[in-house]
Amino acid sequence: MPISRIAYFAQSGTIFNGTKQWTLPISSANIEVTRPIEAVTTFGQFGALNTAQTNITTCKSTLKTYLGSGNGISGISKNFIDEIISGSQTGTLRILVQPNGFQMYGILTNLGLDISLGGFGMCDLGFAGVGNPDISNPISTTISSGGALAIAPVTTMSIGSGGAMSGIYATSLKFSYDLPTDTLGVLGENPNASQLSMQSTIATKAPYKTTMSIEGFGINLSGLLDNAVTGLFQIGELAFNLPKGKVTSRSVSNAAGQVSATFSMSLEDTSATFYTATGSGLYAYGISGVTSYAQNFDQSNLPMYGG
Repeated sequence: MPISRIAYFAQSGTIFNGTKQWTLPISSANIEVTRPIEAVTTFGQFGALNTAQTNITTCKSTLKTYLGSGNGISGISKNFIDEIISGSQTGTLRILVQPNGFQMYGILTNLGLDISLGGFGMCDLGFAGVGNPDISNPISTTISSGGALAIAPVTTMSIGSGGAMSGIYATSLKFSYDLPTDTLGVLGENPNASQLSMQSTIATKAPYKTTMSIEGFGINLSGLLDNAVTGLFQIGELAFNLPKGKVTSRSVSNAAGQVSATFSMSLEDTSATFYTATGSGLYAYGISGVTSYAQNFDQSNLPMYGG
């Protein structure tokens, strides 16, 4: 009997924070469950006397989603990022890939934004939790022709050329927000219990870490000092900055046969502030000092995490 092909075209990814939910255009999703098992060994015997679980079962998942907005999806926005970071600081999030996917409860551990020539703007979301998540068995009947969802993706045309990007001919832009976590385990409970039945929990802990990586050409790196990178960066309708960002490394590469020298630089901070860009471009000024923002940025209720 031939093996049935399993198609998951009808699946969707949703994140809940208790009061709100966001449906994202998921490109890929994965989950990993880890059980710490140790063997009991003794003198005079090659094999183990027994094996037992010595610590709490943990799980982690990663969702890769497109940047953009459209019908039937929520998209990655300033409000979404603020809400899931706040939800990770005060409790746990529910991550659901359905149908026939998985459900887990956890907190955000990493947020990554990236875009480069030849690709779409993408966002990677990493989550971690304690206890056994709910993973469904695959079925071969999950097939859909689609048509209910639509998205206007973020492309190379959606990158702001002002603000911190003034004078930078970038070919690749990557941003990462890392939130360290710690597991708070409790003695006396089943370490391999399901998530909702465990007293043990996982918590985020500051300080956080934000990093930016930019690659491109035709730039004078001697002018890119620390005060030049605290302006706004824009990817689609999402804008952000590193308020106390510092340049940690920079490099230039050139060779015979190349039309231009290429450059790369990395920035670091302990926080990031997110904004909503409502115009077609990034309207920010003051590349060499204090940045002032035009009216097409919504600056109300802009929390800064980790700093």
